[in-house]
Amino acid sequence: MHAMHAPRSSCRPHLPVRRCLLSTVHAPRPRRHGVADPEVRVVTREALPAATLAALETVGSSAQALGVLAGILAVHEGGHFAAARFLGIHVDKFSIGFGPKLCEKEHDGVEYSLRALPLGGFVGFPDDDPYKPYRDDDPDLLTNRPVLDRVAVASAGIVANVACAFAVLFAQVCTVGTFDFSYSPGVRVPEVATASAADRAGMRAGDVVVAVEGKRLAASASAVKDLARRVSLQPGESTRLTLLRDGSNVEVTIVADDAYAPTVGVEGGMRQKPRLGVTLMPNSTAVNHKPSDPVEALEMASHSFNSLASSVTGSLRKLITAPEVAMDTLSGPVAVVAVGSEVARGGNGGMYQFAAAVNINLAVWNAMPLPALDGGYITLYLLELLRRKKLPKELERSVMSGGLLMFLGLGMVLVVRDTMALL
Repeated sequence: MHAMHAPRSSCRPHLPVRRCLLSTVHAPRPRRHGVADPEVRVVTREALPAATLAALETVGSSAQALGVLAGILAVHEGGHFAAARFLGIHVDKFSIGFGPKLCEKEHDGVEYSLRALPLGGFVGFPDDDPYKPYRDDDPDLLTNRPVLDRVAVASAGIVANVACAFAVLFAQVCTVGTFDFSYSPGVRVPEVATASAADRAGMRAGDVVVAVEGKRLAASASAVKDLARRVSLQPGESTRLTLLRDGSNVEVTIVADDAYAPTVGVEGGMRQKPRLGVTLMPNSTAVNHKPSDPVEALEMASHSFNSLASSVTGSLRKLITAPEVAMDTLSGPVAVVAVGSEVARGGNGGMYQFAAAVNINLAVWNAMPLPALDGGYITLYLLELLRRKKLPKELERSVMSGGLLMFLGLGMVLVVRDTMALL
């Protein structure tokens, strides 16, 4: 994203990712293979082993996810920056993040900075800076460039993320390969939180839930959601589960805990939701595939890219067609890093998929014709092309400032919500 026609101190948020991340990274949530719906919540803090080694592993995986996220934002902003430089357009700022500066360096007339709030980033242009060392009619100011030059700069971040996503998937195919899954009936339970409802019921890590109230669970990726739907209890209610343990069936009765989870649109900002205290995963075995030649590698990378792009656009359609659940389908940077940390611990090349998914989320959301997003600027430029004269500066500023405030506000809401959900 690029900050244009704004005062020197201004900055604009990235798109909503997610879940957008960041999906900003407020993009729709990256799909988490093997995590239950909110009713069967992963109790992150309680479920973590107390051992120092496990704690260090968690810190390391979170740092890895945060590094990937920062790198993806840098790719997006780098696209805008590279396009502007290539076209000879004046640039004076390049920032990852918003708010207070953590570090900065000036080189060749450009201030490079890393800032405290990971809600996106921006490339700054000096067009409206009253102290800029250029005349207002300088042909290399962005606002004085032809429409197609400005469209090229605005769209370059989107193109950079798409290219990066494909490159990451191609690297995955050529190194670790891709993974398909062979499913068996039921849902695996890799972790049980101490003193949780599941622990009191007698569930153990390594169990496989094969039936709920006597009804068998299928051998499919949707078995986790099916289990979560069947065990959608109110706090204090119970249900009977059939577990497969060491080759034998074990019957347990589980009673959901009282718990409150943060939400938007509910009076007081909280709603009561049952917590069982388990992590759930499909009962599957990974099957690794590697290409035999470069042509097959390109085909496999293309298939993975199309699959991820279809998933992201599908989430976007749901967001548009079902706005009442919009907040539940969006993630801020806190949730995106949490998901990335979980993926990093899972291995099997998951970080490749995570990085590609966030790149695609960023590209898709930024392409939307909304104020303060790249698509919003492109829309204004195309309107200018149709009118054959510039739009009033005040109109452009008011539209983009409104979008800036909206997305910054949304970003902070998501940060608070996602942080509370992890507690």
